[in-house]
Amino acid sequence: MHCFVLYYENNKVYHMEHPNFEKKGIYEYNSEEEAIKTIVDYYIKLRGGKDTPTKEFFNVPVGISFKEFNKYINHV
Repeated sequence: MHCFVLYYENNKVYHMEHPNFEKKGIYEYNSEEEAIKTIVDYYIKLRGGKDTPTKEFFNVPVGISFKEFNKYINHV
């Protein structure tokens, strides 16, 4: 599982990457579609061509552990 945050400001989309230390940073895109495609394609390549589902979510319960978050996100 890899989670990423998209932030929208001034008609641009920003991807805030933290868990992947090789790509840590903030990336700017012209659209949500461009951002998601770029991110998903990167992880497909990293996994040797294996695709996995991408799921959008807006809320995460406050105060949960990573283990609880993993269980939560895998059931969203």
